[in-house]
Amino acid sequence: MTDVLRAENALLLRDGRPLAQGPAAEVLTSDQVGRCFDLPLVLERHGGRWSVRIRSSRRRT
Repeated sequence: MTDVLRAENALLLRDGRPLAQGPAAEVLTSDQVGRCFDLPLVLERHGGRWSVRIRSSRRRT
């Protein structure tokens, strides 16, 4: 049997101070996590797993 741990709440800290807190689905967004790390990123959740990609600052022509 496998036990699965799921986070219901999340807390993002920036410079030691709370940036966002609350239900994980509301806090763990591309915008919020991007502001936390000062990066343009895409945060996605598929099948219970999280993934993060940093957006390219260069545009394709």
